[in-house]
Amino acid sequence: MVQTSKIFQLAGAKTYTKNKLSRGDRVIHFLLKKSLLMNKLKNKLSFAGLDSSIVLSQRNGSLKMDEAKLVIRIDRDTPICLTDLSAGLNSIANLYNNFTRNDKKAKLLVQEIKKGSIIIDLVTLSAVSIMPLISQTNNIIEFCHNIYLIMQYCKKINPEEIEKIKTEYHLPTPDNQSLKDAGKVYSLVENSKDTLNVSAQNITTGDIYFTMNFNGTEAREMKNNIIELTSDGATHIFNKMLFRWEQTNFNDAKKTGCRGLIEQIHQHPLRVVFDSDEIKKQMTTSKDKEWHKYFYTVDVEAQTSDNKPVQYKILNNHLEDSFPIEGCQIIPMNFKNR
Repeated sequence: MVQTSKIFQLAGAKTYTKNKLSRGDRVIHFLLKKSLLMNKLKNKLSFAGLDSSIVLSQRNGSLKMDEAKLVIRIDRDTPICLTDLSAGLNSIANLYNNFTRNDKKAKLLVQEIKKGSIIIDLVTLSAVSIMPLISQTNNIIEFCHNIYLIMQYCKKINPEEIEKIKTEYHLPTPDNQSLKDAGKVYSLVENSKDTLNVSAQNITTGDIYFTMNFNGTEAREMKNNIIELTSDGATHIFNKMLFRWEQTNFNDAKKTGCRGLIEQIHQHPLRVVFDSDEIKKQMTTSKDKEWHKYFYTVDVEAQTSDNKPVQYKILNNHLEDSFPIEGCQIIPMNFKNR
């Protein structure tokens, strides 16, 4: 990562003024005149993966360079809920803070929100200061690389490919908090036709340094994978629990639409997976066409994250103990005390 302070340490000065030159100012003037500083910057930026065609200009008596901005573009068929948009942007800020190790000088600011699609330009704190840090421009691009790694990680691609990305961009394995924040970002798109694009662009020219995008279908898949990836690994197995369907969508290959309710464990419906295809068949095709109107007696594993149930894995279905739903009321139990 390029450090501006190191450049000034070598040069020994901060400003260049025509009328009055300090010893350090004369050093900078000499370096600029001989293009040595320009070459040093280009080499370092090129090594860091940046386009070496950056612009150094003399403005307000200080060196300044073109900054990169983070552009979030959301294309949706339907309007987005304000709370979802706020949560998504807040999660992007959390991801950036985590990436920069909570550096107070490395904050993202909203520069502009454009019409049409939801297009949000985010800039670093340094981009609006008199002397932007070269490291901040590099941060935006490396941050995009980091988001790309998280996205591929959430897709659960081949581990060898993950290692290749980590090696290429010199990035660590995403932690659980980053994955959970990414899940809220993915909530910005829902339907299959919705798309979200994240890119690093030059503020002045609009040149794209790095870009990535995904649609609503991919976002749902990644969110479901995040649940599994961030599970605390605890096993909570309950035998002969009363289960009923709240929502089913078996046309989806990823089964993201299947949700069931076990009120003795959790008061809200959770995602459902099956230990075998035979169990799935019993609970989705039996009882003629009224299978969704029955209570099922199941052995279930409640898979958790942060000690909260997030998914049911049906281990066994006691088919002979199934019976129609007749307004039965079950007293909820405290999950943590189970």
